[in-house]
Amino acid sequence: PHALNQLCAFMEGKAAAARNAQNHSRSASSGSHVGASSSSSACTSGTQQASEGIEERFESDFSEYIKEKTRWSSWKLGAVGASIGGAVGIAASPIAIPGLVVAALVGGAGGYQWAKNRGHQELQREVAGAYSDAGDAAPLGDALQQCPTMRRLKFMVKWCQLQLREYEKAPLEARCAVLDEVTRAFSPWIQKMYLLRTRCPSGDDIEMAEVQEHLAPLFFLLHRKIVVETIDSAAATLGKAFDNGTVDATIAERARVIFPIMLETISLLDRLSPDTHAQLLKATAASAKLQSCFDDQSSHRRRRLQLIVSSIRGVVERPDVQAAILDPSKFAKREVRLPPRIPVHNRAYDDAASSTPSSPATSTVCKTEPLLVPPLGVEDEELGTVDNEEGFMSASEGSDAERSPPHAKKKGSSKATPQHKARRVTIAIRSEAYPKGLKKHSWDIGKCSSWPIRSETYFRDKRKLPCDSPMLELLHVDWLMLANPSRPPSVFQHADFYPALARSAGDSRFLFIINSAIGPYQVVMTMALNPDAAWLRNPNSPQARVWNRFLDADDVAKRERLKVILTMDEGPWLAKQVFIKKPVLICKLLKAHFHYKPGDYLEVAFEPSSGKTVNMVLSSIKRIVFGFAILIEAKEEEELPENLLATAVSRFVDPTRLCLPA
Repeated sequence: PHALNQLCAFMEGKAAAARNAQNHSRSASSGSHVGASSSSSACTSGTQQASEGIEERFESDFSEYIKEKTRWSSWKLGAVGASIGGAVGIAASPIAIPGLVVAALVGGAGGYQWAKNRGHQELQREVAGAYSDAGDAAPLGDALQQCPTMRRLKFMVKWCQLQLREYEKAPLEARCAVLDEVTRAFSPWIQKMYLLRTRCPSGDDIEMAEVQEHLAPLFFLLHRKIVVETIDSAAATLGKAFDNGTVDATIAERARVIFPIMLETISLLDRLSPDTHAQLLKATAASAKLQSCFDDQSSHRRRRLQLIVSSIRGVVERPDVQAAILDPSKFAKREVRLPPRIPVHNRAYDDAASSTPSSPATSTVCKTEPLLVPPLGVEDEELGTVDNEEGFMSASEGSDAERSPPHAKKKGSSKATPQHKARRVTIAIRSEAYPKGLKKHSWDIGKCSSWPIRSETYFRDKRKLPCDSPMLELLHVDWLMLANPSRPPSVFQHADFYPALARSAGDSRFLFIINSAIGPYQVVMTMALNPDAAWLRNPNSPQARVWNRFLDADDVAKRERLKVILTMDEGPWLAKQVFIKKPVLICKLLKAHFHYKPGDYLEVAFEPSSGKTVNMVLSSIKRIVFGFAILIEAKEEEELPENLLATAVSRFVDPTRLCLPA
């Protein structure tokens, strides 16, 4: 208490000095207006410049005053937060966030961060008001104080799960960057909790219940195995950074803001009753599976939360880390946090690495890309029925317990499966129902200009350019229900697919067929090789070389060559992030079977692909425009430039109109 009184007295002195500076600034401002008014009759440019200079000086002085006031408020509220946090910590959650020490750190960090944000908002509000006409400035400060909605927080959690799955095998910092962004979104609600505790330590039931409800998505996210492992590793990395003196702004923020938010969330929600947990699960629209098994896995969940708390405690209780948390001025010069960049480590991508050592594209350099955080408003987009069924979090994956989690999903089930009963119709009727055109539920030939691929100098400068025209002619695209979920049948041998229809119509050209299965749907693309194509008549052309070598290769070599590019030109933001416009060695991601008859046809049949990500995309398929391109990878310089085999566009597929083959 004595030290706290000394700190407050010291800060009160600084506040008095700041108030004097404010009065001086206001006097200067008043003088400037009087001077400007008395000299306005002269209408000299020198007087106008002097007035503008005084006004600029006033704005600068006032800005400095606000900043000084913010620093004082940060320290004062940090001390208040530490006191409140220590008091609340005595009754902390049963998984043992240790009383005064950690709770005081959490409270102090939260109080400091809240005061810092409030001062920043006050400065922006005052500056905006100074430049407004007749006091009509937009309430920027009020807008900044708004807390994220439940819809936004749930969306951030969903995005986090998708990103963590994508970067599961990437370096730790990639996963930490995602988790930091999501955790930071809950900061305003933690700050609101501090204010409620300051105003009424016993807590306001209604307002505190609102805080608990909005922190619930983060609380349930913290139960996931990959999140627990990421936090454990991040805590260890943070400790090493302090040991080695390599603490940057991101590490400092993680110790001062991110970890305290996690600890406070666990402390506040874990102590709640099972009935309250059940209400929060419903409020967050968690899956029925999670709601039914949450209480059954209490010991399993507790072990994960204990690991988070013990990992963070092992770092934040260190004296040097405590000093960093309670004295943010140590990292004042490192406050600017650079946007995180995510490493690209998937060898299936064309830019990640070449599939053969002979290619000059081979590189051990790890490429990175910016972490794209969901912009405000995208959470209002509908993602279909999967959003409420399975897209939300589950605490049962990767169970640490020996027994299997209850209510496990049966193998082969899919939430994206349409509920209507599909009819069996002929290829002629299906072609009329899903025609070539520009309307909804149709397909069309895409533009080659939309697809940059390896140029003639790619092995020297990595340059990519679009090709002029495709090598093959796209004849038909067929969307239909998958008759055999285990493996799609050979299309060429089936009497009710387009290749048979083409042959019966007298088309004897060589056919190239892509037969893919996506969830419960089958997509078939049929292309034809024109024997009079200019590139085919010239055996030394890059296109002829790569095409002939592809056909002559065995199945293993074919898998190393076939590339596709998928894009989503229209659709929900979250679904768009699944598709990146880069060539993918598709056979490294999906198992493929080749059916080849020289001079007649080549069919590539892919085994069905499924999963939560696929289901999420398919659930919104009626509002999606897909782009698809296929090509053969050039492995030698004489095979450059690359050329697309074909490209297609699929618009707003309606699953209720899809049928089975006759």
